[in-house]
Amino acid sequence: MAPSTIAMLVTVVAILLFATEVIPLAATAISAGIVLAATGVIGWSDAFAGFSANVPLIMIGGSIVAAGLEHTGAAEQFGKVVLKIGGTNQRWFTVIVFAVTAAMSSVMSNVATVAIMMPVVASACYASHGKLLKKHTFMAIGIAACMGGSLTLIGAPTNMLGSGFLESAGEAPLTLFSFTPLGVIRVIVCIIFYATIGYNLQQKVFDFEEEIPQLPESDQDAPKKTPKEIAKMWTAFGILVLMVVGFITKIWPMPAVAMTCGMLTVITGCIPMNTAFKKLPWNVIWVVAGASGLAAGMGKSGAGELIATTVIGWLGGNPSLMGMMVAYTLLTFVMCNIMSATGLVSILCPIAIIMFQKLGYNPSYIVLVICTALNMACVVPYATSPITMTMEGGYRFMDYVKVGGVLAVINVIVQILSYPFVFSL
Repeated sequence: MAPSTIAMLVTVVAILLFATEVIPLAATAISAGIVLAATGVIGWSDAFAGFSANVPLIMIGGSIVAAGLEHTGAAEQFGKVVLKIGGTNQRWFTVIVFAVTAAMSSVMSNVATVAIMMPVVASACYASHGKLLKKHTFMAIGIAACMGGSLTLIGAPTNMLGSGFLESAGEAPLTLFSFTPLGVIRVIVCIIFYATIGYNLQQKVFDFEEEIPQLPESDQDAPKKTPKEIAKMWTAFGILVLMVVGFITKIWPMPAVAMTCGMLTVITGCIPMNTAFKKLPWNVIWVVAGASGLAAGMGKSGAGELIATTVIGWLGGNPSLMGMMVAYTLLTFVMCNIMSATGLVSILCPIAIIMFQKLGYNPSYIVLVICTALNMACVVPYATSPITMTMEGGYRFMDYVKVGGVLAVINVIVQILSYPFVFSL
């Protein structure tokens, strides 16, 4: 059997397993590389090259820094300070919560951001005596965490995974702010949505009775932080700033900056090493590392080029750059709401990169398009963890479809319309 045929069969099976999650995603990603190596399609070093690649190292270091922010309470205190600005006006409170969550999510894990913001918002709702409601805010937190992931390279694991695929294909990796133009546009659109029609839509759709938040303790009863704890909070925040500055200035390679800042977080006592290890998104890290074998198989076997050539032929032999980006935007948007984002980017990016290289287009454009569209998985509550977590607000399935779906469709349209300006087409 030809190597390209084997690679395509393995890819098809991987797609089915990624979509159904019959076995863990990490097991699927790693097993695909093992099968390709065992059948001689790629070398064993190619199958496991991802475990020493840049992307997993950046994820590990960055995740430790984010865990330090959470562990010291720095992220929660930041949220509380900003939330005080919102007052008890539900419309503007939701807008401010969205903006703060998106900003936090641009440098932290989406799941960690939601985990921090939900109790903060619940506390504010409790203190407002009914003027602020969780049901008008919780879903916005989950959506903001997803959208904030499109603001920076480190905002979402899939962003770094896409950049890693570019490097594997011999292209320049993305920079910290490569995603920012598209991300900022989407966040602005969401803020306008919640300040206008979104607020009215929520009032109409969320017609269920609000549950009164039950807090374990009030802010007045909470123990005061000691000077040492306050110092650790500022240290954790300072390390975050140092990491961002390191990424921007490129004084060291990004993996070196991320790992150095991660170790500083531990050494300075912002978080114990064991706790940091427990908070690392190991499943995602293993998927990211293991997926490199599948990508190598698609590239070295010729399967990726064969698929790319076939699809290009279906599209008329010379599809336009804009047409390709629109097609991948719509495909990604639909698929990200029914399967894992990590699995989806592992399938789409390697093929899309080969297609763009073959057509003479800039491959970084399509990676940005795919990874940005991935963060619109807010139409159903089970599409992604940050959205699923917001079900604590009492939402029903159709509530996500009616509110998250409308916002997602608006964002898809705006994102497509922004391509000529963002990419200077």
